[in-house]
Amino acid sequence: MTEIFIATYNTLMCLYPNSIKSIRGLSELGDKSEHKILCFQEIRNINFKRDLADILKKVLPKLNSSFFLYDKPSRDDLGLATFSDLKILIEQKIPLPKAPKEYYNPQSYLLKEMPQCGALALTFSLGKKRLRVVNVHMDVGGGMKHKFKQLKHTVENIAGKADYEIYIGDF
Repeated sequence: MTEIFIATYNTLMCLYPNSIKSIRGLSELGDKSEHKILCFQEIRNINFKRDLADILKKVLPKLNSSFFLYDKPSRDDLGLATFSDLKILIEQKIPLPKAPKEYYNPQSYLLKEMPQCGALALTFSLGKKRLRVVNVHMDVGGGMKHKFKQLKHTVENIAGKADYEIYIGDF
């Protein structure tokens, strides 16, 4: 049997001093497993000046990486990253429907508009099998009805077949 360490971490744009140390620690937890997959949310705009993509690549240099960075580099549009030692066969980037403005948004005092959230679906080679891991970051506002709408949208927009499938992230 193959052992895979899989974890998710919302970096909160690494606004906290120990965020990078936490990412290193999370990676080290998976070192004893045969394979590891690390999923990150909110990787846009560290200190509002540069993306975390380059920093994550330096912190996790031995892992394959895939990023879904939205077009508009601002606090209003966040991003996703997935790192793994497994070979990536298929990569899909799925923008999710935004919550209507009338929904309660606890971030409204920080954001000019609802953030663009999304899903990063990667299908990996796992011997003769295919493992799909879907890293999802959903709106904080909009309630459960909107979250189900976003999840349904994700499932309906994934192409290809996989033997195993895992949905992980910030729901």
